[in-house]
Amino acid sequence: MKLEHIKRPTGLEYIHVTEIPEMLVHFAAHEIHKLIPPEFNDDGVIVNPDTGEEIRVSRAWFLNHIFRDYPAQEAFSDSQRLIQEVANKSMNLDFMPSSPFNYLQNFAPYKGGIGEKSGILLSVFENEASYGSHEDRAMVSGVFWLSDNDEFTGGEFVFNQFNERIEPKKGTGVLFPSLYSHEVFPVYTQPNFFTRYTVTWFGL
Repeated sequence: MKLEHIKRPTGLEYIHVTEIPEMLVHFAAHEIHKLIPPEFNDDGVIVNPDTGEEIRVSRAWFLNHIFRDYPAQEAFSDSQRLIQEVANKSMNLDFMPSSPFNYLQNFAPYKGGIGEKSGILLSVFENEASYGSHEDRAMVSGVFWLSDNDEFTGGEFVFNQFNERIEPKKGTGVLFPSLYSHEVFPVYTQPNFFTRYTVTWFGL
């Protein structure tokens, strides 16, 4: 697994994660796939309460809704294992004092675990699904892509205020400050087909 600290002249900073081990990707994707039939009982839509705008048109659920308690989630979830491996690896990076990532070395959830209060969201996208511009209610966010790229087109991850697009390539991901506005462009695939499997981490 490789982590690269990206800094742009625009002020954008994020950690680009590549070469996530194939077995981690495979088992996390399998965890999502086997949960699709029993767990997808919502319509996949989230509405902004202030504007009434639909900001998410995809399907997703949190791990803590699947496992009875955090120790079980920590012991048995392959998606949790993927997030923990990335978190452990990020501890080896060095940041300037002014970097928004400088606090990571002292970030409590990294000390022996990613933290019970942190959220892990598993999601999939259908044809024309998207996730509109939003900010996360966390300190650091991470998005990791698990699906074969020949299954869909589109679905780019975008940092809005920095006009930066990232291709959702299998076995890659990004860590970024949660206050960055971001969105997912529409995904195009065959009708009635779930793809663009994603694990998202909200570090609190």
